[in-house]
Parts: sequence; structure tokens; C-alpha cells
Amino acid sequence: MRFSLTGAAPSSRAPADRPRRRAAKRKTLFIVLREWDVDTVIISGTTTENCCHATARDAMFRNYRVVFLSDATATYDHPDCGFGPMPNEQVHHATLVILAASTAHVMPVADLRERLAGARLVRDAAHAA
Repeated sequence: MRFSLTGAAPSSRAPADRPRRRAAKRKTLFIVLREWDVDTVIISGTTTENCCHATARDAMFRNYRVVFLSDATATYDHPDCGFGPMPNEQVHHATLVILAASTAHVMPVADLRERLAGARLVRDAAHAA
């Protein structure tokens, strides 16, 4: 299941007036993650092509492994800004393709669950040996 924000509209403020579109607009988040020995960042939320994409790139540029959850991110229909409108499904898909090619391991939540369960089994087997 993929979520969409159909009917939601972007802010009417000019792009230059908007706050930065990423979770880690300050280095604090990544500093804390390094102190905790975190090496992988898992991305979910809204909007796929703005906040989520920017946070994924920030993490990748700081040498984190990035997992981008394809069915736990969402966006809205984009109005015509001179290049034609774009429905949320196309925006979401295009962003996932770009991220998969350059930035992140893109997968649905179910795949992440399977990978985590497999890693847990390997870890538990190693501890038992």
C-alpha cells in the first residue's frame, strides 16, 4: 500500500521563504547518530521529493547507508508551474527511481522487515556459537 496526499497543496509561500526541506537541517542529528554508532538511516514520511529526498541525500553525503521506504513515503499532486501538472503517483515514482540510482536502497516496508529479521537470526546464531 502506498500513501498519497491527494488534495493537499504546497505552501503558498515563495520557495526562498520556506524553511529547509530536510529533517537534519542542523548537523546535530548526524552528530548524535555517530555518537550512537548508527551507520544506517531509514527514511519515511512526507514529502517524497522534498523532505524525504533531501534527508536521504544529506545522510548519503555523510557516508550513512540509506534505506528509503517506498511505501512509507508520500507526496501530493503538483500543479502546472509551466511544465504541466504531475500527479502524485508520477512524482513519487520518479523520485524513487532517482534515489535508487544514486542515493539509497529503495524498498517497501515488508522487505525491510525481512532483512531485519534475517539479520537478527544471524546475530542470534553468532551469539549462540
